[in-house]
Amino acid sequence: MAHPRTQKLLAEEFDHLIRQGVRHRSFKGVCLHISRHSFYWWGDLESGYNDYVIEAFERRSGLKVPRDMAKPWRGRDAAKWIKANAREAFLDYRVDVVTAFYARLAAQLRAARPDLRLWVNLYDSPLPTRADFLDPLCAGTVAREGGIDVAKLQSAIPNLIVTQTQNPADHRKFELFRYADRERGPAWHRDLETSEAFFRHIAPAAVKFIHHHDRYWENPIGRTIRI
Repeated sequence: MAHPRTQKLLAEEFDHLIRQGVRHRSFKGVCLHISRHSFYWWGDLESGYNDYVIEAFERRSGLKVPRDMAKPWRGRDAAKWIKANAREAFLDYRVDVVTAFYARLAAQLRAARPDLRLWVNLYDSPLPTRADFLDPLCAGTVAREGGIDVAKLQSAIPNLIVTQTQNPADHRKFELFRYADRERGPAWHRDLETSEAFFRHIAPAAVKFIHHHDRYWENPIGRTIRI
């Protein structure tokens, strides 16, 4: 999402939504549902190592990322080096790119109507395959790895709303996603996602809330079955 052509296309799509809704009083703004595969951010630390991004990061940081431009797997080599030697600098770069882009989108909303808001819904919960999955601060780490720092967003965007989504059904259907903890039992995941620390990363937003999005199955959600 860092390339100017990509940002231009996304901004045009965003403007199309604004033009559709701005005449209606019920239209309050645009929500970006930020899932792992959304075009509006990086997703996670495993993605975003194309030539354009690496070159832009080098210009910003002054670092030289070693890679052989003749090799098709140079992105893999760049990712390995960055994660070992420049992880925090790379995350800072990604955060700055996303913040600037969201500020551009928020400005489009204000230009169309001063009361319109940009709503950023963090829909990317930590995966149980992560080594830090049990860390209560993991949700904030996931957001930053994708390029989102709520404090920086709030500083740049006055018309901001931030949401962290969670899926309550996972607490009841934990076996489906292998969330079980044999020592503490099935309640540990519920306890994790209802702790203050789990949502601390959205605290800097002036307008914020927690979004409960349940999953849906044809069978009763509470029924205990192993799939």
